[in-house]
Amino acid sequence: MITKNDYFIFRGVDLDIELKNTAPDNETKSAEIYIEMVISVVQDFIKFNFAPATIPTNNEAFKKALLYQIEYFLENGKLHIYNPDNLPILAPMTYIILKNNGWANPLWEI
Repeated sequence: MITKNDYFIFRGVDLDIELKNTAPDNETKSAEIYIEMVISVVQDFIKFNFAPATIPTNNEAFKKALLYQIEYFLENGKLHIYNPDNLPILAPMTYIILKNNGWANPLWEI
């Protein structure tokens, strides 16, 4: 779906350097492990919070949403960010991209 090179092109940040020592048992795969966790978090968030939609696997808009989510998590220092009501949230740009492409339709709108 997305790679560490995609993120490097997107933001000029080398995830191998940024995530060094985050997976000490598998340092050579830290970036790939992190990317897979972010993809999983976003997909699970969509499945749990929004009306049923096909989650794309190879779509440029969805890839861009994931890149913004990676950036958001890196800037905030954690994978799960919560709003004041203790509900998990997505990066603002991730949500906008998902909403604009029909992947973030609230359950109460169907």
